[in-house]
Amino acid sequence: MRIAYGNLIDDINSANVVASSEDSNYPAANVQEQRLAVKWLADSATAQTITFDLGSAQSVQTLAVVSHNISSAATIVAYGNSADIWTAPTVIESLTWNEDIIMKFTSLYSQQFWRFSFSGLTEALEVGRIWIGPYVTIDPSSTQDFTVDVKNNDIVTFGKDRQKYASPGIQWREISLSFPPSYTSVTTVIRTFYESVGKHDSFIFANFDSLRTYPLVDPLYGSLSGDMEFKHQTRQRYSYDLKIVENR
Repeated sequence: MRIAYGNLIDDINSANVVASSEDSNYPAANVQEQRLAVKWLADSATAQTITFDLGSAQSVQTLAVVSHNISSAATIVAYGNSADIWTAPTVIESLTWNEDIIMKFTSLYSQQFWRFSFSGLTEALEVGRIWIGPYVTIDPSSTQDFTVDVKNNDIVTFGKDRQKYASPGIQWREISLSFPPSYTSVTTVIRTFYESVGKHDSFIFANFDSLRTYPLVDPLYGSLSGDMEFKHQTRQRYSYDLKIVENR
């Protein structure tokens, strides 16, 4: 199980986010916004790039594109380099298409400049979030003891004759996870994660690491719901629960 939190692009000035094109109403800096509905929109369906200057070399193991309109025919590549020069970048990572989160956990890189390239587009590019940052591994994980609730907020009322009036809403997932007794090395990672994100920051959660063959538990972009409680079991091993709510 992996959790990517602390998106490095959120800490930089929006001037350090440069796209090949943008609609003036939907600038490239929108990818720094947690709300996925606030998007970067390119001004045409031609190939696009977006470049980030992190200010200094930073540790990176997660590259992702969240909430997009990219088709499966497109090619998505992430590049990393020590300078804003892209003729022979140090890092070249191809990202596999997914209809929700295009994501890759990589080897550990330390680069200041990053660029995402999008080609083979069928319409003007729309992206809600770009993710560049580290991840943590939780082991033992909760690959067996978890519940996925698929929610929706349809508004439904009934008249006195049981006539139904409804307005469709949206769907989202809530994942409740129970973790087995874990040693301090693991609970410290979880505590640090909780102290960093609280209930205010969004993150990327992957219960099965890079596996993408179980759609119901596909990686999700979400936030924590509820408080942390560690239950002592034996010999300073603690069990605990997490509830993660999908964000849109």
